[in-house]
Amino acid sequence: MEKSDHRSNVELVQDRYHYLDLTFEQAEQVLKYEAIRDTFSPKHILSVWEDWDYELIAFQGLLNEGQRVRYDELKERLYAQYTENSIQQDNERARWLDYHRAKIEYLKNNLIPSLYTQPSPVFPSAFHADRVKIDYLKACYKTFLHERQKEALVHHIRFQKTFAPNGLKEVMLTHYTQCLLPDYWAFENAVDAPTKSVAQFIKDRLYRQNPEITEFQSKKLEELKEFDRLNYEKFYQPVEGWSVWSRHPFSEEDEKAHWAMSLLLLSPDAYGFDDIT
Repeated sequence: MEKSDHRSNVELVQDRYHYLDLTFEQAEQVLKYEAIRDTFSPKHILSVWEDWDYELIAFQGLLNEGQRVRYDELKERLYAQYTENSIQQDNERARWLDYHRAKIEYLKNNLIPSLYTQPSPVFPSAFHADRVKIDYLKACYKTFLHERQKEALVHHIRFQKTFAPNGLKEVMLTHYTQCLLPDYWAFENAVDAPTKSVAQFIKDRLYRQNPEITEFQSKKLEELKEFDRLNYEKFYQPVEGWSVWSRHPFSEEDEKAHWAMSLLLLSPDAYGFDDIT
C-alpha cells in the first residue's frame, strides 16, 4: 500500500471514530483490527454481539481513560437500542407460533395417520429387500435431526441471546415438524457421500412401486401442499408488490421422488423427539 493511501485510510478511521478523537497511531491499530474483522469468510460470520465483543477486545488496550468513557457510553446506548429492537421483532413473530402449531396438529391428527394404511405407502412391499438400507438411512436421519437441533440452538443463542424467546420456540417447532414428517431434501443436502449413495440407490428404485401407491402418495402430497397454502395465507400478512420465495424449485418428478423418500423415512414416534407444542 502506498504511503498516501495508508494515510488516507487512517484518516478515514479517525473520521469514523471522531467521537473518540483517535491519534494517528491509535487509528493505525484500529485499521488493523478492521482488516481482520472485515476479512470475507463464507463459513465464519460474527454475530452482532461477537462483533462488539471483538471490537471491545481491540479497543480496551488502546484507548485512554477519557476515550474509554466516551466509548462505553456510546456502546451502552447501542446495546440498549439493539436489545429493544430485538425484543420488538420477536414479539411480532408470536403469530408464527400458531402457524407452526397448526401444521403440527394437521400432521399428527390428519396426514400421518392416513399414511399408515395397507398396503402401506410409507413402506411399500417393493422395498422389503432393501430394508437394511432404509433402516440405515433412518438411523442417519435421526443423527441429522440431533445435529440440526443443536445447530439451531447454537445459532439462535449466538445471534439472539435471550432476547427472542418466540424466535427460539419457532425454531424448535420447525425442527419438531421435521421429526414428524421427514424433510428428505434437507437431509440429502446435509449427508456425506456414502450416505447419499445409499439414498440414491433407493431413489433409483422408486419406479418399482405399485402405481396405486404412487397415485396415493401424489394425492397426499397435494393435500399437504393445499394445507400449507391455506395455513400460510391465514397467518402471513402479504405486502403488495412482494413475492414469496420457495426453497423447493423442483421439477414435478423430483418433487414426487423427494416426497416418496420422505415417506420412507417416516418414524411412528417422531424419532423419539418430544412434542413441544
